[in-house]
Amino acid sequence: MENIKKKISLFWNHKHNRIQLLLLAALFILYFLPRFYNIQHRIGFDWDQEKIATEVRNVVRDHKLSLLGPRANNDLGFFLAPYFNYMMIPFFLLTGLHPWAFVIFLIIYNLVFFITAFFVVRNMFSNQVALSFLFIWALNTVLFEADIGPWWPVVIPLGVIITWNLLWNIYYTNTRHDWALLGLTLGVFVNMHFQFVFIIAFSAVFLILHARKTKQFALKTTILLCSFVAVFTPLFLFDLRHQFLNTNLFLHFFTNSDANMPHDMFSWIPVLTNAFLPFLFIKLTWLTYLFYGIVGSTMIYLTMKKKKFARLFYISSLVLWGLTLLGFAIYGKRPSEYYYIFTYAFIIVALSDLLITLNKKYILYTLLIVYTLFSVPLIITKISTIGLSLYKKDRAIQKLKTLVEGKKCNISYNVPLGRDNGFKYLVEYYKIKQTGNWSDPLVEIRIPPQGKDIVVEGIGIKIPPELK
Repeated sequence: MENIKKKISLFWNHKHNRIQLLLLAALFILYFLPRFYNIQHRIGFDWDQEKIATEVRNVVRDHKLSLLGPRANNDLGFFLAPYFNYMMIPFFLLTGLHPWAFVIFLIIYNLVFFITAFFVVRNMFSNQVALSFLFIWALNTVLFEADIGPWWPVVIPLGVIITWNLLWNIYYTNTRHDWALLGLTLGVFVNMHFQFVFIIAFSAVFLILHARKTKQFALKTTILLCSFVAVFTPLFLFDLRHQFLNTNLFLHFFTNSDANMPHDMFSWIPVLTNAFLPFLFIKLTWLTYLFYGIVGSTMIYLTMKKKKFARLFYISSLVLWGLTLLGFAIYGKRPSEYYYIFTYAFIIVALSDLLITLNKKYILYTLLIVYTLFSVPLIITKISTIGLSLYKKDRAIQKLKTLVEGKKCNISYNVPLGRDNGFKYLVEYYKIKQTGNWSDPLVEIRIPPQGKDIVVEGIGIKIPPELK
């Protein structure tokens, strides 16, 4: 105990350590405060969240294990493995299957990401790059919203950081254990969202470049591939039981075009413009091209200046940078903005490392101040926005329970398209029984409220006269 106290005292007495610790504490507040302020009004409970909650309930309450997770892209896509659903089980157990489990998960996830990103980036580059990385990440308005999105893609940035760390370990220690972990990581996170296939390509380029200095490369590659393939066991089992349905869906997805969505190799351009908006603050296509070129040029410059791991990292990043546009051009369908989330970590770390490598700290600090001045007003607007949240739906269904408890009724939804998602799960959670006999009174949940509805958080509840 005395030894630990001495180490803490020595650490704290060093002025540089105190400053770094205080900066990290300030960054921690900057990162967490805007993400979780007013969170009860910003967390949604819509189609994706209701599906995840239902799958978790099926496992926990009904003991029905699922071999399938989300579908890639749309209802015509192939299935991914259900790892995110199973990851959510401990959080739903904590809340007794109430969807507030998503909030607990997001708090813990963001804490893990913050700590992991700091230590991994610091280890790969420097303390200054790590602090700059977290500062920009904290204020980026796309990431600001993505980090509290309770669904599969939220974990993609953590997967990127873990992959970086494993490649670092492979470069310097090169144990079979790290190769196996890399295979597992790539397999698990590509089943969280298919965009992670680009990180698989990035890792493959890095490992191929490093092959000449890798002892037992063939053996370790085999270990990586075996661990990667093992992750797909649930999907293999499903296919064996269903005449390779998912394999056929996978092949059909990449070989047959959708007549309702013609192939357009340039459909990614406006999406990329939206995705880069938090860096540029002006939506102009030519500015997007310029920014893309600046990031690519930065990676080229850093490959020439850096050595060892950092050089291989930036060469692989540069290949990834080109494959990103090529991949979406070949895909030929309009992606969503969050499909580019995997690129953000590469952009931020490259730009931060460039300015610190050039020893242009005053330019870095100036850019960070300007970035803050533009970002903060957008963040304030977003944290003040109140939508149709989990909180509102939960309050409305709790009120409904007090109005119909012990009475025979059924429930219908007179709401805009898709706005009924989430209500049904909460109705079952609060054990509001419906008879299924449509001669019994019909309660309506209505958005917007009408007439003499009982209004709860902007949601109308119409109680028929015979139940009053």
